[in-house]
Amino acid sequence: MDIVQLTKLIKTGAGVHGVGDDTIKITKYAAKVKGKKVLDLGTGSGFTGIYFALNGRNVTASDISLKALDIAKRNAINNKAKIKFVKSDLYGNIKDKFDLIIFNPPVGNASGNPLIEFVKSFIPKNKLILWVATKLFSGDRKELLGRFFLDSAKHLNKKGKIVTILHVSEKAFVENLIGKKINVLYHDKGFDYEVVRIDF
Repeated sequence: MDIVQLTKLIKTGAGVHGVGDDTIKITKYAAKVKGKKVLDLGTGSGFTGIYFALNGRNVTASDISLKALDIAKRNAINNKAKIKFVKSDLYGNIKDKFDLIIFNPPVGNASGNPLIEFVKSFIPKNKLILWVATKLFSGDRKELLGRFFLDSAKHLNKKGKIVTILHVSEKAFVENLIGKKINVLYHDKGFDYEVVRIDF
């Protein structure tokens, strides 16, 4: 299925972000990475996992939020996508290994707090909002990225890859943390974020 077509078929709800430009970009660039077994970590509405499942990949999708998982499951059923869903805080309940892990990290450290997630889902993304959020939540965000990257290697098959989104200011931190070079797949000048690939 085409990415643009799928955006029109995905439903969302209060507390779960809709399909934004960042979600479309990460899905588009991740789709160019080979690998049969895929983990869509922090699936949200389920868009990315559904796209991969409909295009022949073996997909596991996880989220810390039960509300997000409920919406993602309904979207998967409505679009006839076969996906294994898991409630998990990052890798907490993930037992398998994957060829590709896709993670579009939230602003700040997603705690799964329903009130916080509800409020965040209504805040429009623009350069000023993202700049302010980056400053306010930089410590939380680093903690989240640290937990994500330090646990990733044990959930990847040999020659596995990660595709994620980072703010340009986070690249040096991540490269120093994991001792690996980041490959930039797409740079958004407007929001100063990049879709990146890390090869393990």
